[in-house]
Amino acid sequence: MINAYQAADSAIKYLDFLNSTNGQIQQNILWQAIFPRLPKNPASKILDAGCGPGWLAARTRKHYPNTQACDSSEIFIKFAKSRYPNIVFNEAELLQPLPYSPNFFDVIILNMVGPDLADLELALKNVATILKPGGKLIMTVPSPKFSYPAAVWKRSIFDVLLGKKPKLIFNPPPVGGQKIAREFSAGKTIPSFYYTIDNYQKAARSAALTQTMLEEVKSSIDSEKFDLNYQLYRYPLLLLLEFSKVG
Repeated sequence: MINAYQAADSAIKYLDFLNSTNGQIQQNILWQAIFPRLPKNPASKILDAGCGPGWLAARTRKHYPNTQACDSSEIFIKFAKSRYPNIVFNEAELLQPLPYSPNFFDVIILNMVGPDLADLELALKNVATILKPGGKLIMTVPSPKFSYPAAVWKRSIFDVLLGKKPKLIFNPPPVGGQKIAREFSAGKTIPSFYYTIDNYQKAARSAALTQTMLEEVKSSIDSEKFDLNYQLYRYPLLLLLEFSKVG
């Protein structure tokens, strides 16, 4: 399956989101969750897999010079190379063997990549191949419980007239692996997949990865505006999962 971000319209939608206020909030919150989980050794070899336009790889490389990144989107890779010329970026599809030596990286990060993968088990097996024994895989994903389509922010016309903020409404969750259309901003959606925690855990086990942590990601900042700080202050819309490669 072609990754959604290989299409120009989807890539532009995602870049627009990252440049928005909510996109900046999300980047900061995700970095605050990921950075404490990275090794103390600055010489550690780290791969940002499914790096998108490279913002996380850029932040990581400030602390870990041996940071590399890859993505299947030619558009994102061209953008990342032009913006961050000191980082090695490769165009690579996670559902194909990756262009790195086996047992090479100390840490691999899959940041908000899971919902874009048509085959979780295959992707994690490919990632595990290039991870050192005892190495760490860090994944951040939308919470299956609190994120679309299992939960949706809505408000009635009366709430609008009264100036009330939307409320999180819970729906019966779909079957894991179901195709969905994620919304990044009003009226802009990107083809995606809905995965449960069990889906991620099962895929990891099939790749000989052992779960070492599951953490809810929230914002420590409340907001008067209905932005991601407001939403993430109230609900853990994001999760961080950590796995270790069986050595």
